[in-house]
Amino acid sequence: MVEILKALADENRLRILNMLLFGELCVCELGYVLKMTQTNVSRHLKILWSAGVVERTKRAQWMYYHIRAEFEEAYPDLLHFIKANA
Repeated sequence: MVEILKALADENRLRILNMLLFGELCVCELGYVLKMTQTNVSRHLKILWSAGVVERTKRAQWMYYHIRAEFEEAYPDLLHFIKANA
């Protein structure tokens, strides 16, 4: 739980999670919408992945991310709060 809270203790990671609430996205799409470099987005996603918040799938040269189903089931109120406030 501490690792998850540390991962969520960043405004950019909350913005990324808010985008992923609408579905799976690649690093380039997140970077474009959030006006962040792909390197910066990847760094934040790695932290979320390490904490078990998101999962990733590689398709061709692109890495796609989505919120883990287990995380959604365990913390629905937290995700609702992020959606309303991030």
